Amino acid sequence: MQLSAMIIVLFAAMIILFFYVPPFFQGQSAKAAVNRFYQYETAGNFGNSWELFHPQMQKMFSKDAYIQRRAHVFMQDFGVSTFRFELGQPKQLSRWRMSKDVPELAHVFVVPVVQHFQSAFGNFSIRQDVYAVKDNNQWRILWAYDER
Repeated sequence: MQLSAMIIVLFAAMIILFFYVPPFFQGQSAKAAVNRFYQYETAGNFGNSWELFHPQMQKMFSKDAYIQRRAHVFMQDFGVSTFRFELGQPKQLSRWRMSKDVPELAHVFVVPVVQHFQSAFGNFSIRQDVYAVKDNNQWRILWAYDER
């Protein structure tokens, strides 16, 4: 009797490991990509952060336009030289799309991000859900453009 109970427990543990552990580790990898993106952003290295965008995002902004606009908004308009950020826990979505004009993506992770700024206009925070998906075996970053 004890042997069959041990086999059942072992089988149940294998099922749990098979279905729940890989998404956890993928979620942590997605979160690490979002972290790397915002590390570049806090350093003002908008060229390297643009490189982490998914191709759908790269179509939204040329690299030069992104660098100029990000620097202009944060540094010139807000008077911010740097900022800090916090990442929430990743959540897997089976399907998601950036906007109605682009194809749907599968196995996307959403990571909540809060950016904290000290600026000429006082202290403020921006909360944004950031999306990460594998593209050509690399984690890539997307933002949502659909109205919710």
